[in-house]
Amino acid sequence: QLNSGIASVLSDVFTIEWGLRKLVFKECDLDEQVSVSVVLRARAVLIVVQILKPILHSLLIPNTLTFLSVSSNRRLKGPAFRLIGAYMSKARSLQFLDLSQNALDKKATEYIAGALPEAPTPGLVSLRLDDCQLKPQALDVLGESLLVSCSRAHSVRPSARRQEIVTS
Repeated sequence: QLNSGIASVLSDVFTIEWGLRKLVFKECDLDEQVSVSVVLRARAVLIVVQILKPILHSLLIPNTLTFLSVSSNRRLKGPAFRLIGAYMSKARSLQFLDLSQNALDKKATEYIAGALPEAPTPGLVSLRLDDCQLKPQALDVLGESLLVSCSRAHSVRPSARRQEIVTS
């Protein structure tokens, strides 16, 4: 699990241009923020520490990342996808994004779909949303954006287990 200390160190490392092209945060219990309880002068104080925002911001400094995967991080919610959407719209080199096995609601899908660049603007080439439990309204939002985007490869497959249940 990423905590604020690890996120801070990673953010510092990611600001350096050293040829980072692929970054995978798979199954690392990633969250947009973490709450830390600290006792100061006999009082408990709750501090909310950003995790995802400094990491994504630091990746924009060298702006060399072409592949980003945050798959299988089930704790990600709407605000995290808002940050990912903001990163997508600012990252000039990002070509492949994998958000598989994260539960995306309609709002999260809107953040991602809104960040897809329209053709002929160069940008994201491949978007993977396998097993994201997308509801029909979210699929409508995504489909409309994909029609006008420059993205050429999309994957929105349900899980194999869910597919077996549907076909039975």
